[in-house]
Amino acid sequence: MGRNSVLVFLKSMVMVQLFFITLLAGVTLDINKIIWQNHSLVSRVPAVMQGMQVNLKENQAAALVRNVNVMLAGPDLWPWTDNSYFSKKLPRDMMASNIQVLASADWDDAGPEETDALPGTYELPAIVQGDEPNPLSAQDILRLRDCKVALYCTHSAETYTPDSGKARLDGKAGLITKVAEQVAASLRQQGVNAIFYDEIHDFPEYDKSYTNSRSTVKRIVKEQEQLVALFDVHRDHIPGMEEAETVKIDGKLSARILIVVGTDERKPHPDWEKNLEFANRIAEYGEQLYPGLIKGVRIKAGTYNQEYHQRALLIEIGSDLNRFDQAQYAAQLFSDILIRVLAEEKNE
Repeated sequence: MGRNSVLVFLKSMVMVQLFFITLLAGVTLDINKIIWQNHSLVSRVPAVMQGMQVNLKENQAAALVRNVNVMLAGPDLWPWTDNSYFSKKLPRDMMASNIQVLASADWDDAGPEETDALPGTYELPAIVQGDEPNPLSAQDILRLRDCKVALYCTHSAETYTPDSGKARLDGKAGLITKVAEQVAASLRQQGVNAIFYDEIHDFPEYDKSYTNSRSTVKRIVKEQEQLVALFDVHRDHIPGMEEAETVKIDGKLSARILIVVGTDERKPHPDWEKNLEFANRIAEYGEQLYPGLIKGVRIKAGTYNQEYHQRALLIEIGSDLNRFDQAQYAAQLFSDILIRVLAEEKNE
């Protein structure tokens, strides 16, 4: 009988020890998320969340223990409800003993940048953003006067449904022509000699659009001796899409832009990779200047009349679901990007 009592007693002691060890482990699960200050034990500890601190009081320590106790009983089932050692003093002592390791660290060994912070705080690293392009100099603007950029629309009838009520205005100039004009106007405002050719190419026979615009392209290349870029301006149409793609830039919604580069898959186009290089340069600079505006460079079979110039591209400014003002804003932003690319090339 006596032997059984001893075994029961030893088993009870082991269970109690296991209980408190497990309880202690449960309490420390969230210790790194909370900063405690106990004037009798710890002055201040480094804040994981900058500047956050609370006093280590009995009631607070007890509340934490109740919410993370080993049985996950929660505050309503806390077994000791009276004002006793187990309900208040023990939880506080347990918390204090576990954070003394943090408190004893020698924070005076921090580097010169860290010592400038308030004692007991941890400065979060600064968010490093990409360097913004330098503003154009007066010399850059003067150099750009020699640049000539031409724009045209193979699908002149393309427009924007929210404003026009439909996606095409057959036989008429759709709003896409206004967007192309906006690119040209924005370029001229910044010193580039830009011109928009407003011929209608997709009427009366839509299937002959590129055949018709080829004549315009040949005329442009012949007329503009110092032509640095040639753009065929479109708006996209994505089957199944129900909402327009937009990106917020400087607090304003803009349509997004896709650049299309034709290859030599269907007919000779020996310099298509030079067009691709130009497109990638615009896209990379665009991501630096206006992240999200240019959604990509797409390579497609077919030359799209780009074989007549080494820097000829097709650009799709928004889709038929975008509003006209969103496309106009995108056109302005695109001109800013192109200006930067041309100025950088002049400085090389």
